[in-house]
Amino acid sequence: MNPVQQAEQMNSERVATHPNDQSAQSQDKAQTVFECVRTDARFEQLAEPWQLLEAKSATDFAFFQSFAWCSQWWRTVGARNKDASLNIMTLWQADKLVAVWPLMTDILPFGARGLLPLTSPHAEYSNLIFDPKAIDQATLQQFVDDALSQFDGDLISLPNLPTGSALHGAVQHHGTPASKQEIASYSDLSQYEDFEQYQSTLSKSKRRNRNKRKNKLARMGDLSYQTFFADTPEFAGLVNVALEMKRDWLKRSGRNDAKLMVDGLAQCIGGVAGNSQTKSGAVAGALMLDGKPVALEIGFLQNGHYYSYIGAFDWGMHEYSVGKVQIEEALKWAIEVGARKYDLLAEPAGYKDAWSNNQLPLQTRTIARSARGYIVGIIWQLHMRPFAKSIFNQLPSDWRLKVLQVVRTLRGHGNNKAS
Repeated sequence: MNPVQQAEQMNSERVATHPNDQSAQSQDKAQTVFECVRTDARFEQLAEPWQLLEAKSATDFAFFQSFAWCSQWWRTVGARNKDASLNIMTLWQADKLVAVWPLMTDILPFGARGLLPLTSPHAEYSNLIFDPKAIDQATLQQFVDDALSQFDGDLISLPNLPTGSALHGAVQHHGTPASKQEIASYSDLSQYEDFEQYQSTLSKSKRRNRNKRKNKLARMGDLSYQTFFADTPEFAGLVNVALEMKRDWLKRSGRNDAKLMVDGLAQCIGGVAGNSQTKSGAVAGALMLDGKPVALEIGFLQNGHYYSYIGAFDWGMHEYSVGKVQIEEALKWAIEVGARKYDLLAEPAGYKDAWSNNQLPLQTRTIARSARGYIVGIIWQLHMRPFAKSIFNQLPSDWRLKVLQVVRTLRGHGNNKAS
């Protein structure tokens, strides 16, 4: 039984689509079939075709739309959110999956029902995966239009669309864009044959400062950098340590830690697949001093694209710039394993300029479907929230801590959503 026949038994919603002549679909052997997947059982059935599609896809900045990440997140974090439900949009040609757009519905502020990227707020980029040899731009456009038309809630929120991506182009006539573009900072490593060539592109003063930091730290004990893919016994424990370090820094610096306090996050990251032999999937990079991690990076390596997901350090060692030493070692490792990109993701931070040589503009688009959706999506998310965040970030750290304490008290403990 092929996947489309299975879909009929699962009572998933299926709509035949054709960009030019919908009346001729029954006679068209290559007709495309749209399916909205809403059940856990059907989700798991997508594992093989989804992963096959990833191998065919030319889509970049799309690890967070991979089956490995989406399925693991849904079984752990998603399972704890009673308001969330699956809306995975798929497109089939016969028994082959040619496009997948992982989405979910959730309840947003003021009770608004929103359609969001699956794994939000940990999707990082809004994207979809498709086979460019199987479907043309017109078919992809029809797929996106059909997917958006399926939703009858208050708003559709698509944050951090990679500029120039197929999805970015397909949603341009939908909704309202944010007035300010975000950026993703990354290093293009494809131009370097080895780490020495990378170093040769740095100024003498930058090379000298980096060496001084590393040498100063090395004088304190046995300094080493080690990587542990998810198939090693050390990985899950290092994920927990990294999260503890990161949360400690966020609290000390008076920054919002809601995203990292989501229930089930450690279990989610700790269970993502990784392979030491193929050098792919989830990996922890650890800067060790006398066998103890003083700085950690949890990341994902897929098709030569490395995503630096969580960077953290021991607050007691912050005067030694252990985080900066760790990043340099991570870049060296990425070049050695043949990574094309070292992606620091979209969250703005001053240090990223020093560790990247490229920027990708990102666009956020919101589609309001009701008055409540307009208030939450357009007024709050696109205008008031960025303004409030900007003001908050300019406050002294002790003031930020007081504001966050009030917010945490109002929000309560055990909330599975990040604000």
